[in-house]
Amino acid sequence: MLYWFGRIVGDFIGNQRVLPLYILGGLAGAVSYVVFANVIGDTDRFAYGASGAVNAVIIAAAVISPDYIIRLLFFGDVQLKFIAAIVVLLSI
Repeated sequence: MLYWFGRIVGDFIGNQRVLPLYILGGLAGAVSYVVFANVIGDTDRFAYGASGAVNAVIIAAAVISPDYIIRLLFFGDVQLKFIAAIVVLLSI
């Protein structure tokens, strides 16, 4: 997903701006995880991976071009804003 949505973001804002977006999205995901884990009081769990960074790239693609159409194999043509909404809902 990072490859496909990173290509979309890179085409619209430039490839040199994708890496800073990815890094800042990962840092924002880590900070929000620490804040919510301490608010809830559940400190026994760990955060693995780069889901916050990948979600930041997906959301950036949806914000830049929400009506961009992607052809999915079994679903046909789907707008990018709907794919981003499903990814965010599944992440929550």
